[in-house]
Amino acid sequence: MTQAGSVLLLTRPEPQSRSFLSDLEERLGYRPTCLVSPIMRIAPLGNDVDLNGYRTLILTSGNAVGAVGTELAGRAVVTVGERTAASARSFGANATCLGANVDDLIARIEEVDAPALHIRGRHSRGDLAKRASDLGVLVDDVVVYEQLEVLLSDDAQALLREGRAVLPLFSPRSAQLVAAYECHVSTRVIAMSKAVADAWNERAKTDNETTIAAKSERSAMIDLVAEAF
Repeated sequence: MTQAGSVLLLTRPEPQSRSFLSDLEERLGYRPTCLVSPIMRIAPLGNDVDLNGYRTLILTSGNAVGAVGTELAGRAVVTVGERTAASARSFGANATCLGANVDDLIARIEEVDAPALHIRGRHSRGDLAKRASDLGVLVDDVVVYEQLEVLLSDDAQALLREGRAVLPLFSPRSAQLVAAYECHVSTRVIAMSKAVADAWNERAKTDNETTIAAKSERSAMIDLVAEAF
C-alpha cells in the first residue's frame, strides 16, 4: 500500500497508457488517481518495407503491428506478447505468440519458419536478428518507426519531485528518459524487467525503491501496480 496522496504516473504513449489504466481499473474495482504524461511518441517512418521473400514476420510490439497494418493480412507472424499477436490477427495475420519477451522467443526460435523479418522500432534491445542468425535461423530486421522523446508535463515533473508517484516503467528507453528528471527517493518505481530496472538505476540520481515484475508481462505489471494501491 502506498502513502496517502499517491498518484499513478503513466508515461507510455497515450493509447497504451489508457489501455493499461482500463485493465488496472478492472483489476482493482475502481480507478486510482492517475496522470498520463507520455515520455515518448511513436513516429512511423512511412518507409516501404519489402516483405517478399520472407516466410515469417516477427513483431515484438504493438507499434510494429500498427506500422505495417494491412500488409500483415494472410502472412505468418510470430510475436512477443499475446496482445501483439491479437493485434496482428486483427489485420488478418496468422499470428502466434512465442513468449513474453525476446529471450523467450529466442528459446523457441527453431519454431520460426525462416527466412524471417523482424519489424521493429529504432530503439530495440535483445539483438533478436543477430542472435537468431547465430543459432542458424536466418532473420533480417527493418526499422519502421521512431520512439521520439517528449517532455514530461509540469504536473508529472512535480509528482516526481514530491515523491507521490507510483511509476510503472515498461522499457529501458522510457526508464532512462524518465530517470533524467529530478525524482524524490519516495517515488515508487515498478519495472517490467531487470533490464528496465538497470536502465533506471544507471541514470537515476536517487536510490528509489524499485520493484521488478516476476515476469515481463503486462499482467504481472498490473498485479504489482494494483498492490501499490
